[in-house]
Amino acid sequence: MSIRIASTMWMLVGLALCSWCIWGLFTEYSFPSAIASWCIGLGYGVIAAAGGALTLKAKRMGTWLLVCAACVGLLYAIAYWLFHGPIDAPSYLPGVVGLVVLSVFTLLLFPDIEANAT
Repeated sequence: MSIRIASTMWMLVGLALCSWCIWGLFTEYSFPSAIASWCIGLGYGVIAAAGGALTLKAKRMGTWLLVCAACVGLLYAIAYWLFHGPIDAPSYLPGVVGLVVLSVFTLLLFPDIEANAT
């Protein structure tokens, strides 16, 4: 049951991130570096959404995508804290905390995550 909850959450997070990045690419005037940032976010959203959808369909590749998304999410959170994110960009703090909770839930509560997708 908890693998379905985590998979659904990752899929929703990925879809929300994809829609936000697509909106940003089309509506905001951006420098090339900002466009690259939107594209990185879009790629991460695709990995998270695909991992959640594939895991819900009991595909082994989905669990590996979720593990990759969780690891990248934790690395992002570490970089956010190390580069004074709460001071410079406090509005991102709830999203980063939610990402950490979902990533830790995915990595620690599923010790044998590969066995869940059989």
